[in-house]
This record gives sequence, structure tokens and C-alpha cells, in this order.
Amino acid sequence: MKRLFFIISLLLCLPLAAQQTYRARVVDAETGEALPYVNIYVAAERGTMTNAEGHFLIQAEPTEQLTFRYVGYETVQVAASGLPSVIKMKPYAKELGQVVVQGNPTYFILKQAIKRLAKEYRKHKKEQQVYFFRSRLWNERGAYMMEAFLRAYDAVNVRKEILLSGIQGKDEYRGGQTIDLKVTNIQRHIEIGPKVYNTVFWEQAIKPLDKYSKTKKYYDFETTVLRGKSGEKIYCIDCQWNYGVTRELRHVRKITGKLYIEEGSYRLLRFEGQVKDAKQWTDFGHLPSDIRFHITYDHSKGYTAMANLAVEGGNNEMYYHSVAFAVPEYKDVRKKQKASTSNFVKSIKDVECDSTLWTEEIILRTEEEEKIFMKGMEAM
Repeated sequence: MKRLFFIISLLLCLPLAAQQTYRARVVDAETGEALPYVNIYVAAERGTMTNAEGHFLIQAEPTEQLTFRYVGYETVQVAASGLPSVIKMKPYAKELGQVVVQGNPTYFILKQAIKRLAKEYRKHKKEQQVYFFRSRLWNERGAYMMEAFLRAYDAVNVRKEILLSGIQGKDEYRGGQTIDLKVTNIQRHIEIGPKVYNTVFWEQAIKPLDKYSKTKKYYDFETTVLRGKSGEKIYCIDCQWNYGVTRELRHVRKITGKLYIEEGSYRLLRFEGQVKDAKQWTDFGHLPSDIRFHITYDHSKGYTAMANLAVEGGNNEMYYHSVAFAVPEYKDVRKKQKASTSNFVKSIKDVECDSTLWTEEIILRTEEEEKIFMKGMEAM
């Protein structure tokens, strides 16, 4: 019986033993510039994304295929064993003579996208996903970083996050000072989007895919058609604020940016956005903060859900950079203790940290992030 148990255990370990760690950098094939936040998958429920510098790390068997996806670029597939040090992704071509400024075509595209999101939310609003979340905050005194696994509702936008496990660390820059952070609502950034539901922090902001009547009134549009080598098309719609008719809303938060919408299906694929004067809540008070963000959406579950997100911004007191990445392979993770969801610094202290969740690096850390992470591990 012991011998049988040993053989079964050995067989179960073989696939893991065959896995290796692969590292590379992803760049634009035409400009050579780094491509941040590219999704890389080994399988449907196992992957990572590139960091802000275009670098990534992933565990795979040599015979497995790595798939690189970034909306607006040709998909790349390569065997792990033949992975080059630099992956070059070719952008879709812009169709000449296919630029639409204002006019009915753009309005029709937006109206169809809004209707689709509303329908998907009604049908799938109770669906959930697990996300890996990392946020680094810094100023001249030092830096603070948290990493966490969250469970949240994910149809259209992330909301009602539950902290499952987390770790935090800090680093001093000069004079023995550091950021002794006690309060932040930084996690609310992952609830952002061109259309949101059931999130107090962003629901009052005006958004490009809000109600169609508001979208048409408050924004100016310029649409470019992007075409892939197989003939697939994406509408890239630049949504800018119409200051001529909305002076009375100058104190309301306004989300602007570029929507990437699939032709025919009108599925939302990606959003590159920004918002000014959002309030960042920390120990330093409620300070206005300018935010830039990137969202890639996934439709593998039959509805629009966030696949990854990156947010950066700041003010005179604090700068920050946050990322989130869907990790369905961690769907069975359960929280062990009740934690507050309004203040993530306190939440991470309240929950029990499951160190086994950090045996693999979900998203490759930068050198600065790794330094702070190791200090957090030492403090456990």
C-alpha cells in the first residue's frame, strides 16, 4: 500500500517537475517600444501579463505553447522551448479613408456597445472572479506596496471585492523615514471603466459608455478602423470631453479615453482612459489625483469581464501604480477571516496570509517592487 501511494505521488509530481521558468520582453514590432500589460497564456486558466516595462515571467513545460494577446495587435504563439528573449508583436493596420468623425456610424457603434453591456450585466451580474492585485505607493520619503488575492463580481466592471489573502511591505528612501501607511482606498481603482455598475466610487462619474443620451451629449468622437491580417476589424473610438456644452459640469469627474470595440459583435475589448481630480484617500487626506488607466476585457465566459487592469497617477503628496490580473486557476481560494473592504491596509492586517499563494510570481515585479516585497515577507 505504501509503495502504491509512493508511485501515485511520484506520478502527480511529474508534470510539475517538467515545468520551467521562462522570461522575455514584449515590444511593438514597428517601434521597438515595450508593450506593457500584454496577456500571456499557457492554457485557458493559466497565464500572466507583462509588467509596465514589457517584461514577464511564466512557468510552463518546454512543449507547451505560449499565446500572446494584446488588443489591436496580431496574436503571437510560440513554443516555450523556443521562446526568444524579445517577442515582437505587430500592430493592426489603420484603414485609409476609414476615419469617421462624429456622424451616425460612430453613434450606432456606441449605442450597440451600451446595449450589449447592459444585457450582459443583467444576465451575469452574480458571476465572480478571483484577481491578483498589486499596488505600490511612493513619495520622497519612501514606498509602500501591497499584494493581494481578491474575489469580486466581474460582469462589465469589478465590484464588491472581498480580500482573500494579502501581504504588505515598505521601504525607506532617506533619513530613516518611510511611508507608515494606515489608510487607503487604492483598491477602488480596479472598479473603474467606461461603464460601471454598483460602485459608489465611480458611479457618479460621467463615462463614455454610460447612458446613450449622455454619451452623445457630453463627448466628441473620432473613430479609426483597425484591421488585422485575417480581415478582423476593431473600431478605435477616441472619446473626448465636449467642453462647449458642458460648462455646468466642470466639477464632475469625467472619464475620457479610447474605446476598442469589435466590429459586428460590438464587444468592448479594451479601454485606455484617464480621469482628472479623482479623490485618492490615504493618511494624507482626500487629495485630488489625476489617473491614467488601461483595461483589457475577456469574453471567454460569455460576457464582458475585466482580464487585466493597470492604473497610475498621483498628486503632490503621493504617486501610485496598481495592476490587477484575473487568475481563474485560484478560484478555489477561500478567505479564512472576515476583513474590512473599505481600508485595504487594515484588511491585509486582519486576514491570515496564505504564504502558499506566493510560491509563484503572478506578475513579474520590478527591481524596486521585489525589494519591498522581500521586506514584507521578512516581516511575516
